[in-house]
Amino acid sequence: MVIEINGVNKKIGSKQVIQDVSLSIGRGQVFALLGPNGAGKTTLIRIILGLLKAETGTIRLFGQELTAQSRSDLLLRIGVQNDGNLYENLTLEDNLALWGQIYGLDQATIKRRLDELKQKFHLEAYSNMPVGSLSKGNRQKVMLARAMFHNPEVLILDEPTTGLDPAAIDEFYDFIKTLKQEGVTIIMSTHYLYGMDGVVDSIGIISEGKILISDAVDKLRRQDKQVHFEGKFKPDHIKELLAHGQVSGNLQDEFTISVENEDQLADLVRSLVQKGNDIHYVYKVRETVKEIYFRIIGVDSHE
Repeated sequence: MVIEINGVNKKIGSKQVIQDVSLSIGRGQVFALLGPNGAGKTTLIRIILGLLKAETGTIRLFGQELTAQSRSDLLLRIGVQNDGNLYENLTLEDNLALWGQIYGLDQATIKRRLDELKQKFHLEAYSNMPVGSLSKGNRQKVMLARAMFHNPEVLILDEPTTGLDPAAIDEFYDFIKTLKQEGVTIIMSTHYLYGMDGVVDSIGIISEGKILISDAVDKLRRQDKQVHFEGKFKPDHIKELLAHGQVSGNLQDEFTISVENEDQLADLVRSLVQKGNDIHYVYKVRETVKEIYFRIIGVDSHE
């Protein structure tokens, strides 16, 4: 495991903000730490980075316990993207070059990484523009490029899509897919659930400082087989399908049915058509990350 957290507790003042948290993150995963504002996500990230010290519990990074003595060497293997420490009046290129100097890279390596990252994140046209003049989406790209400048094995992202429009979020997740293919382990803390499906491998859900669940997305999805129908239906005919499984929907132009065996579907479709119902679409329902999240925290995602 790249990161192992065992029995971590943290108080800030008199408030218990992290409560007996344990979780592990494997190499090469995209892991999302999900929860509402104030749930403890950023505090837990800061503990993982050694910026805050837990009262109890242990953090292991790359198989080695995080201590005051080991922290500097371990953090050289981690990149962190957050909203801070961009120098607004410096150009994009100067911001990134400065970060390379902080990490002790030589000038040849800095030049090579500048060229590679500007190309990767489509930032060539903005090289000589002050960072303060860039759009929110391009600033996020600069912060991601900065976090990746020293080729870290692990990338930690704290609320990386805050303030981005849907197109910019889609582009951001395309970058995440590319980094995953390159073998980078990615951990992101967020309360914004758009765009995660097909990108995130595993999730942990935190609420009031407690981890409610942490596992692979495929293991957390509902295992019952659900199929959605759209078309023009006679409600009485749809109600007859209750003999095959649970039915939900308005029953006139759409419904979802849970079936034990997908081999039943051909018979269901044939029966509905023979009775004069029009079927426009039929597809298997796959629970999304958003739906998993709201099911586990006990809130209706449609509210």
